[in-house]
Amino acid sequence: MEKVTIQISNPNPYKSKKTGTEMVAYTVTGKGAEQYKAEQLALGVDSSDDNGNPLMHFTFDASIKYGVEAELVNAVTSEGESIWFIDNDEAKQLEKVLNGTGTNATVRAILAEKETQRVLNYLSVLSSNRAKNIAKLQAKGAESFATVKKGK
Repeated sequence: MEKVTIQISNPNPYKSKKTGTEMVAYTVTGKGAEQYKAEQLALGVDSSDDNGNPLMHFTFDASIKYGVEAELVNAVTSEGESIWFIDNDEAKQLEKVLNGTGTNATVRAILAEKETQRVLNYLSVLSSNRAKNIAKLQAKGAESFATVKKGK
């Protein structure tokens, strides 16, 4: 059976209005995007970007492991629930190395610096995407204001 995958990208930070939790929304694309969207609609969740792509939401802390983009694979639990997950064996192996399993201090330091750079890059992308979203909202607000003023 062919595995169904989706790509998540374009992370955008926000604060949940319901819980006040810092969150990140990712745009979902790829072969399984329609399946993911249908599953979300069945759960009563209708979340999409300006282009109609479904969005996947994570807490800020959880989003760090996904970074700027990731591929997620679909599986069905024994209870029949569809789940989407990242094949993160490489990340698990990296964590073992960083925690000192069979690796010298120099290698651990180099890998820790690479991981730090990955996270800093992610934070830079989040910041940039937030600025773009604010500019887009401001432009919509100015457009609405101009329309209202014109209609008087």
